[in-house]
Amino acid sequence: MRQKIYTVGMVICLAVMLVSGFMIVRGMLEKWQRQREFGDLAALVQSGGAVAGAAGDGAGAAGGAVDGPGAGSGLDGSGEAGPASGAGESGPGADGSGGSSGDLGAGPGSGAGDGSGSGDGSEVAGVASQVPSGAATVFPNTNGLYAIGSKDGKTAFETYIAVYERNPDLVGWISIPDTQINYPVMQTVAEPDYYLKKDFEKKASAYGVPYIQENCVIAKNVVSDNLIIYSHNMKNGTMFHALVSYQKKAFYDKHPYIYFDTLYGFGKYEIIAAFKTEADSAKGFAYYDFVDAHSEKEFDAYVESVKGIAFYDTGVGAVYGDKLITLSTCEYTLSDGRFVVVAKQVPWE
Repeated sequence: MRQKIYTVGMVICLAVMLVSGFMIVRGMLEKWQRQREFGDLAALVQSGGAVAGAAGDGAGAAGGAVDGPGAGSGLDGSGEAGPASGAGESGPGADGSGGSSGDLGAGPGSGAGDGSGSGDGSEVAGVASQVPSGAATVFPNTNGLYAIGSKDGKTAFETYIAVYERNPDLVGWISIPDTQINYPVMQTVAEPDYYLKKDFEKKASAYGVPYIQENCVIAKNVVSDNLIIYSHNMKNGTMFHALVSYQKKAFYDKHPYIYFDTLYGFGKYEIIAAFKTEADSAKGFAYYDFVDAHSEKEFDAYVESVKGIAFYDTGVGAVYGDKLITLSTCEYTLSDGRFVVVAKQVPWE
């Protein structure tokens, strides 16, 4: 009997090791793939004589500093992440001491916390172009591999490459105009919640950095049907705190769009629904389970579900084939609550 128990235990341990190893290898491969693709693109752009945002070591005055002294450790590290990466000015701190807003990973969280860090927020002013404005023109690159938006004469790659070079875990940039939501978005497949309590420079931080769910894919010619992004709900108004304002339709009416850029292009998303739920799938709606639709029926069911529990009707729907983005943060009126906003990608006007 003991031998059987020992054997079963060994089999379970081996299975766990194999799964863990697979996740680590997958993470490494995806990171390597992104680096290779972006490296190829960098070479292509450089050959044309125009790489905006190159990480030169000059004194560059454009863009604010990402990691100034501030009240905490800052979000992005030293220097500026604008068109040049010189000294720049000091930026506000992001890593204050104090409570965080709880565990935001997919599935049940681990307590509420009060999000009361002593820093003055994590506004980032270092990227050359932070909040998309005006129209973007989508055009095919000459190598046939990328379709990249152009805004103010720069591609998304040119805009964000300096930030990516400082931390290759970067997969995008999230912003909502006229709010404090204006941050880099990270992904670590092998360690999904890594940036829950780490800043952009991988230092301990109560604020963390917004990060995308580990099974979501952003790659060349492949993007998941639903990109799920998590961040804290800080009581000082930073990170994803502004999302809770979508409980009121008046706020939605003034802020109907979310912008999520990747190094491949600029993205504009129109909000479909805002709702609150419990993270535990046995008690609430498991929005984090929907990443890729295997059928039109499955996609329609998800959209119907989020609209069915929404605070109000936005009048905006989605059809099979649309790309969605889901923003998630803590919500404190429910036990282990989550406040969620879902939007669909729309063309630039």
